[in-house]
Amino acid sequence: PIEAPMEEEDENDECNISDAPTDYLPLPTSTKSTIAMAYSHDGLLIATTHGDHTVKVISCIDWKIKAVLKGHPRTPWCVKFHPTDSNTLVSGCLGYQCRIWDVESASCLYMTKLNNSVISLSFHPYKKVVLGACGTELSFWEWENQKLTTIRRSDQIRCVMWTESGNGFVIGEHNSNVQAPTQERQHTYRLSLCTEDSGVITEVGLIRKKVMLYNDGGIDIKGRDILLLCHDVEGEGEIMEKADQEFKDPEIQSEGLTRAEVLAIVTADGDALM
Repeated sequence: PIEAPMEEEDENDECNISDAPTDYLPLPTSTKSTIAMAYSHDGLLIATTHGDHTVKVISCIDWKIKAVLKGHPRTPWCVKFHPTDSNTLVSGCLGYQCRIWDVESASCLYMTKLNNSVISLSFHPYKKVVLGACGTELSFWEWENQKLTTIRRSDQIRCVMWTESGNGFVIGEHNSNVQAPTQERQHTYRLSLCTEDSGVITEVGLIRKKVMLYNDGGIDIKGRDILLLCHDVEGEGEIMEKADQEFKDPEIQSEGLTRAEVLAIVTADGDALM
């Protein structure tokens, strides 16, 4: 098909995604809640994780399921495609497992077990290394030779992401030691740019002091730019009070969500959860 000529972009142009046509993906009726998703680098595939312990890979051409990846003992909490190979992806679950998958064969190529639930993962841009966040630990997994290096931090880690150069990474750590009101310490994370050398983590710079993170779903890196789609918190007591009220709801507690997760959802929705 012949494509229409591209119009020049206007800096004042605004795009409202609520105006775009939407529809649900045709997932099996057995599919439980969707937790995370990721696009392949060429934009042809989407990977999604679900409460039925599977990772589903969906074609963006015909919107059909290309592969169902099974093997995680608990819900996969994060998934990422390899930055240059759409046939390879990594997922991490609440059962402490990281798995490297081959999409075409729907098979697990490599698996390792960390020391806590896996919340965030990131492929190194050119080395065969996956960086993972689990509890207070950073894990550097060289999957082909099954070498796992773990570095313990003082605070809970919510997200990790390599820079495009591979010389450093962004890390989101819990604000437990900062000078802030108790509620802000409970619910917020600081984003820092860091490097690693011989097991020593060096903080190169602070990106944001207090943001709310569910995982790495609102963070991306393009060249020298770090793109953030997350809430920058500066003492918003009303939202935190609403999140605390929601957290006490028995139905919310039955879902096993943390206060930070409830706060992130309430802030994103602007309304009550139920």
